[in-house]
Amino acid sequence: MSISRSLLFSCASCSEVHKPIVSSNGDQVQILSSLDGPLRIKTDQLDMGIVSSLGKRPFSFRVQNSSSETVHVEKVVTSCSCTSIHPAEFELRQNESILVNANIDYSRVSKSKDLISPFGVEVRFNLGENRIQEFYFSGRVKKPFVSPATVNRFAKNVQVGERSKTLQLKFIVDPDAEKFLLVSKDQNLTVKNIRSETNPLERIEVWDCELSPQFHIGEFSYPLEVRAEYPSKDKNEVAQIWVNGRVESDLDYSPRQLLFYLEADKQKTQSETVRVFSDRQRKFRVVKVLPSHPSIVVNTPTAQQARSEHELNVSVDTHAEAGETVQGEIQLMLLAQDSSQTVSATLPVSVVSLDQEEVFLGSGQMRRVR
Repeated sequence: MSISRSLLFSCASCSEVHKPIVSSNGDQVQILSSLDGPLRIKTDQLDMGIVSSLGKRPFSFRVQNSSSETVHVEKVVTSCSCTSIHPAEFELRQNESILVNANIDYSRVSKSKDLISPFGVEVRFNLGENRIQEFYFSGRVKKPFVSPATVNRFAKNVQVGERSKTLQLKFIVDPDAEKFLLVSKDQNLTVKNIRSETNPLERIEVWDCELSPQFHIGEFSYPLEVRAEYPSKDKNEVAQIWVNGRVESDLDYSPRQLLFYLEADKQKTQSETVRVFSDRQRKFRVVKVLPSHPSIVVNTPTAQQARSEHELNVSVDTHAEAGETVQGEIQLMLLAQDSSQTVSATLPVSVVSLDQEEVFLGSGQMRRVR
């Protein structure tokens, strides 16, 4: 079969300009071979399908030795640096065949504005003694139906005093899909609203999500599931993306949680000091403290003045059965001097009631005595 060499081809993955490749046919990969060598491709078409995630996309094809002699392939090279062939060296006896794997790296395909990009690779088999046999692969590469590259960073500087924060997420999506659904896989992230934006180059879906970090300061990463519905139901797609960000606050407290061990036949009341402070030296005062369990008592400073640090004395006195654990929390409501906004923080509290054979050693350790 003759191969047209009148066109130049630009790779969809790395944008390298290659030697001519035959025209594409839908989402199929065509494999054409010059017939002046002993190797044959047993399958003339491979279905690439839709690339559902960025990264390496493998496909396989079978190479057969059609000659009566043993053929030793010394090296397999490709015209595109983003494509690798395995194995790169092999030997075939008469009529013997081998499955060859090709890995195409699409990690840079997002540089293109086109949702569907041309694809093609020229593969050269070096048979030794200056004998080269070439195969040509061509087709179309379809981008992921939703681009995760648009949701890398957001939700920065979410203040701890805001019990929820609405985030606007934008995704470049496949215009052929009829409908998109966004499903949160974590209770700390709620999908509130979905709408579409269009421009001449691409279709964009916009989702408003409400972030409820429960006042956990620091990095967070929540999973979302994106579903695309197409006119043909067998084309429906599902992908998982991750929402990454950081929750920051002007307020912090130490320790991050309270854990009490109450030993049997000993005083049932224990106390600990909690430091609540501003990491930016903002002045504030404690407005209210709400323990969620009657066994938790918090003594707030008297005659409070606005300053950058306060100390709270937390006591517990529980009559739980031996071996039980009482879970509670302390809601701290604070008023900053330079703002009328009241911010909050949550301090988890656990009280473990030991039995008569357990002794608390400190540093979170216990030992059982006989």
